[in-house]
Amino acid sequence: MEKYNDFFKALSESDLTYYTAYGYDVDTTDKGNTIREQIITEKFLDIFNLSAISGRLLNKDDFNTKNDTVPVMVGYELQDHYKLGNTYELFNGGTGEYFKGLVVGILSKNSEYYELNSVNVALPLDYSYIVPQSIQDTSNMGFSDLDMAETRMVVFGSKNEIQKIISTKSPIDITLIGVIDKIDELLRTHRNEIILLIIILIAIALISICVMWIFYYHIFKKQFHAYNIHYIFGATNSSLYMRFWIISFFIVLVSGGISIAVFHLIPYVTEIMIFALIFATITGSIPVLLIRKKMMR
Repeated sequence: MEKYNDFFKALSESDLTYYTAYGYDVDTTDKGNTIREQIITEKFLDIFNLSAISGRLLNKDDFNTKNDTVPVMVGYELQDHYKLGNTYELFNGGTGEYFKGLVVGILSKNSEYYELNSVNVALPLDYSYIVPQSIQDTSNMGFSDLDMAETRMVVFGSKNEIQKIISTKSPIDITLIGVIDKIDELLRTHRNEIILLIIILIAIALISICVMWIFYYHIFKKQFHAYNIHYIFGATNSSLYMRFWIISFFIVLVSGGISIAVFHLIPYVTEIMIFALIFATITGSIPVLLIRKKMMR
């Protein structure tokens, strides 16, 4: 324990910026959702842009409080379980003991952060209570806390400077993982997802264009006179455009629905719907223009 304290003291006295975040599953809600104790250090809030829908976020004083009652933030889905302004007996997963926690803020819905060891996975905070932890004062930390505080720590600085503190002060062997490599990995993952989405949208567009070509060819070959009569009796461009817009939107929507079902594209439903709206808006005007052109001859 003393060696851990020496390590954190040396880190705090250096010019390095760091934060750590770790936690424990401590309880379940009535609906079966896991409640998690999430422990963070001060710089965590500078890195991740969290916001509160009521109350406030933790501040610098909260991380250095000497009071028996600890200020905590609560995830969105726990706001009925832990009321703002009330004090509760909360479980500390590291020591196995209970402590008094005062709820000072409720986080916005879908608040999350990324653990940089697995930067492509977002960790939700909706069912967590967030506890501030001072690295300068580790008297309230169990051995499990100390171990996870070090192994899940993110330090910003030169590798040589970080390695020097680790080699001289750390009680355990640690391998440094470069954050730049993890960020590059995240960018590659998102780039591949974007490329896949573009390919899917192109495929949907090609299928839709083929279907529309057949459909509109049928219209101009067999129903042109019917649309001519519509114009003669007062049909407006907007009414015809709306009719073709609905047809175009339906065709793209069916093509997109088939693609979603075949290729399991549930995460892209919103993007496909937006594409269908844009595609229908553009293609819906084409048959109206062609009909007007034929009538002007």
